Amino acid sequence: MANRPGEVDFIAVANEGGVHGGVDASDSVTAKLEDALKGTTYSVDALKADGVEEAQLAGNILMTFFMVLGLFSIGAGILLTVMIFVMLAAERKTEMGISRAVGMKRRHLIEAFVSEGMGYNMLSALVGVTLGVIVATLIAGAMTLLLGSSLASNRKLPFAAW
Repeated sequence: MANRPGEVDFIAVANEGGVHGGVDASDSVTAKLEDALKGTTYSVDALKADGVEEAQLAGNILMTFFMVLGLFSIGAGILLTVMIFVMLAAERKTEMGISRAVGMKRRHLIEAFVSEGMGYNMLSALVGVTLGVIVATLIAGAMTLLLGSSLASNRKLPFAAW
């Protein structure tokens, strides 16, 4: 190839179409190159297509992991909400008995409990969301400091494929 026997060991071919368009054309280009290289010692590796496929697999694995983690957190939040209501009821057993003896209806007692418990829950949700946003911003800033320069240098490649 190129009339230089023994000197060429790697040839990179970049498809037109940018990041995603180049991958879409990869199958047809790979087939044409394999036909052109039949009978030679050269082979064709679709590095970009394989890399994109591996990245999608890794992304799906991470998404599943964080989805399960998020569902676990939601379940823990629901259990904590139930526990708040149970603790409110246990702590005010005598107060509820006196209120019922004085004439308070069961429905009013339940409404008072629900409103107090929901007030606690809303306040804790507000604090949790605020702290979550702050922590996420700090993590994103730290990752930018750690990986920002290496990611920026990868974008300055002279060609659009691997």
